[in-house]
Amino acid sequence: MQYPDYRVALHRGIKCLLFGLGLAVLGVTAVLMLRGIFFRQMVTQQTPVYHYTYQPTLRSEMRLKPNHIYAESTLEGDFLCPQTLADTLLLHVSAAFEGEEKALLSMEYTVDSEVVGEMEAGVLWRHSVPLRESQKIENYAQVLSLSETLSVSIAPYEAFARQAIAETGVTPQHIFLRVVLRGTLTADTAYGVLKKPMVIQASMPLLQPTYTMETDVPAAETAQLETVVTQRAPLSKPLLCGCGCVLCIGVGFLVFLQCGTRTYTRNDRLNRRVRLILRQYRHRIVALRDASDLQEFYTRYEVSDMADLIKISREMERPVFYLLPTDHMQNVRDNCFYVQTEAARFLYRIE
Repeated sequence: MQYPDYRVALHRGIKCLLFGLGLAVLGVTAVLMLRGIFFRQMVTQQTPVYHYTYQPTLRSEMRLKPNHIYAESTLEGDFLCPQTLADTLLLHVSAAFEGEEKALLSMEYTVDSEVVGEMEAGVLWRHSVPLRESQKIENYAQVLSLSETLSVSIAPYEAFARQAIAETGVTPQHIFLRVVLRGTLTADTAYGVLKKPMVIQASMPLLQPTYTMETDVPAAETAQLETVVTQRAPLSKPLLCGCGCVLCIGVGFLVFLQCGTRTYTRNDRLNRRVRLILRQYRHRIVALRDASDLQEFYTRYEVSDMADLIKISREMERPVFYLLPTDHMQNVRDNCFYVQTEAARFLYRIE
């Protein structure tokens, strides 16, 4: 007993081509996957290694001349002070640095004051007075703090401004006193050296009916010292997943070609032509399971084309017969169609 073969029939050339393409795709995919695992590119990236916080502050006070107006001797914060009562400006400057571990910390700085006369076109005159020469504090610790109280008498700066106006004969549009702390914060850590500029300043107008203070202090900062690390790029999950899927599909495709297909044979070609005939002339074709009752004494005529057999069938008003196959390898027994009359059989055989 023969069992039906449900494998897909393919021409030998097409099957070889598909098999070669499948192997090529698998090879390229495997190379890409191995490259993505073992031959990743070297990349550089910034890696934080030392976290720190830096917080500068500035608080101002105005010491007053003896008077009967104010009960207190100093005005603090955002003060508004009459010019005639301004005596001494007090500036409380501080800066604090804290790292995540001990390091050689140092702060080197200077403090200068200056009185400036400005016009719209630029600075008309300037006079500088050092308040602190170069200072340095240093310690091997996790925390380092700077604290300075600066006392600036107002009278000498006002006197210089009046003298400059008298000598130049020009009154600047803006006259102000500025106090600036400039320095450098250095942290020599195990991961490298951190250098950070320090600039804290305060300014106040001069020769005005009232004095008020304006400050320029950097905001508190939380940051980290970074180092450049060179390492292999991380595994690309999309690439690995994509290559894995392609490999699985490719292997399944090759298994299907090997086990689920067979070489296209002559019998496949004949069956294909038979199926076309059955579909095209289905209204005139009759299937017989057995032809033993048909007249055995007849003249046999064989035609060369199915169209001729159909023409004979129409003229004689007879159906076209075919015998059902006895096995699963054929669609029509012996691949033959015929028209039967009392005295003749007209036969068309597919070859």
